[in-house]
Amino acid sequence: MGVPPMVDVVLDPVDGARSLALGRANALAAAAVTERGCLFDASPAAHMEKIAVGPLAASAIDITASVEKNLRSIARAERKEVEDLTIMVLDRPRHGKLMDQIRATGARIRLLSDGDVAGAIMPAFPNSGVDALLGVGGAAEGVLAACALACVGGAIQARVCPQSDAEREAVLAAGHDPSRVLTTLD
Repeated sequence: MGVPPMVDVVLDPVDGARSLALGRANALAAAAVTERGCLFDASPAAHMEKIAVGPLAASAIDITASVEKNLRSIARAERKEVEDLTIMVLDRPRHGKLMDQIRATGARIRLLSDGDVAGAIMPAFPNSGVDALLGVGGAAEGVLAACALACVGGAIQARVCPQSDAEREAVLAAGHDPSRVLTTLD
């Protein structure tokens, strides 16, 4: 009998726990497995602020910059006008201001009801019609999206994003800095 390898695992219902639990059509689950210590442990953070793009714009994003600056950089990298960009955003009340900022640039918005992993990797595929994902989504989903994007040459930047005072205290107690920018390889 051998010794099992020590690994890190992240798994997630890609198109949302609700879709998977309800048995909706096209609900998917995904997992990433790697050597122990290679995956960012976002716990106890439930959410992350994210920006994800495909290979052409991988070096063009900066989560600390404004939405307008990021969209202009993405457009330049993709040799498009900002008005030709389509940005994925989770359909949540918390994204009202973000959607206003995107609309102010002239870019289009495509809303996701659930599952920002799929939304994060879509920009990596040229015919998806999606140029970037922006907004706050699940922390585990951010880690899984980073794994997928690393495989296809895309990029993600994220920051843990506590949604309550209690979560902020737990995040800080776990040693996470909500201002730290995490990249695809983190």
